[in-house]
Amino acid sequence: MSVNYFGVLSFVEFWQKSCQDDGGAKFIVTSSVNALFAPPGGSAYCASKAAVSKAFESLSLTYAKTNLRFSIIYAGPVKTKGLVGKLPFGWNAEKMANYMVAFASTNKKSGYPSKFYGLLCMFLKNLPQRIVLKILGIS
Repeated sequence: MSVNYFGVLSFVEFWQKSCQDDGGAKFIVTSSVNALFAPPGGSAYCASKAAVSKAFESLSLTYAKTNLRFSIIYAGPVKTKGLVGKLPFGWNAEKMANYMVAFASTNKKSGYPSKFYGLLCMFLKNLPQRIVLKILGIS
């Protein structure tokens, strides 16, 4: 929570006034598809990503009539040293960085670089828990 939530909000709070005075800005936060569906063993990480996503949704509405914009990227797995396990369809860091740069030039409120993981997480989130447990092999 210190980095993924409070750190991001401290950054926004620090820059908000000067960005508003200097003609506006677009703040983009990197969230995770795990903000949409929390897999077993990821409660703290998932909670921090969900919290920052909801905070940016609220900031977007709070500053809607100003020159500040707030957007969220719901990233899927990125192949870095921090990624635990081998997940299919993961992106390398350069591909994700290119997506983020391209996303910054759009007016979109949210982005899902990995359509596969975005759809999968939304699907799993809406299933009954007993079915999710079977799919995940935890029954």
